[in-house]
Amino acid sequence: MKRRVMTLLFACSMIFISGFAALAEPPAVRTAISPNEIKLRSSLKNLFSQCLGAQRTLAVKTLTGAKDLDKAQAGLNETLDKLGGVLKTYCGDQQGGRLGDLLKQYFQMSADYAAAVKNGGDRTGITDKMHAKADEISSYLISSSPVWSKSRLPEVLKKYADLSASEIDMLGKSLGAPDAKLFSETFRKSSELADTLASGMARQFPDQFKR
Repeated sequence: MKRRVMTLLFACSMIFISGFAALAEPPAVRTAISPNEIKLRSSLKNLFSQCLGAQRTLAVKTLTGAKDLDKAQAGLNETLDKLGGVLKTYCGDQQGGRLGDLLKQYFQMSADYAAAVKNGGDRTGITDKMHAKADEISSYLISSSPVWSKSRLPEVLKKYADLSASEIDMLGKSLGAPDAKLFSETFRKSSELADTLASGMARQFPDQFKR
C-alpha cells in the first residue's frame, strides 16, 4: 500500500511540476498591469499551485487510508495560512482575514470530497457546498466594494471545484497513472484563479497598484 501511494504521488508530482514549469515562463510585457499587480499575481499563482499540490496529496492519502493523513492536512493548512497572510498585506487585516478564512473553508472541502469517494458518501452534496462557498466569497467581496460585482471569481472558483472533484473521482476509480490532461486543466484553472483574484484586488485598492 505504501509503495502504491508513493508511486501515485510521484506521478502526480511529475505532472504538477511540468505544468508549473510551463506557467513559470516569463509572460509578455503588459503595460496595462502595474509591477505591484504582476508581483501579486506571481505570489498568488505560486500559493495556489502549492495548494493544489497539497490537495492532491491529501486526496491520495485519504483514498488509500494512509497513516500520515494528519501530516498531509497540516501541509494544506500551512499553505492556506500563507495565502491568508498575503491577502492581509493587500486587503488589510479585516477583509484579508475574512477572505482568507472563506478560501480556507473552500479548499478544505476537497478532503471531504475524497472521504466521500472512499466511503461512498454524498459527493454531489459536497460539490454543491463548494459552489455555495464560491458564491459566499463573491457576496462578501461585493459587500466590501462594488468593483467585485463584475468579477469572474465565483465562476472560476466553481470550475476549479468541479475539476478538483473530477480528479478525485478519477483517482478513486484507479490508483494508477493520473490523467495528465485533467491535471493540466486544473492547474491552469488555479492560475486563472490567481489572476482573477489579483485583478479584483488591484481594482479595489488602486493606490497600491499605481502604474
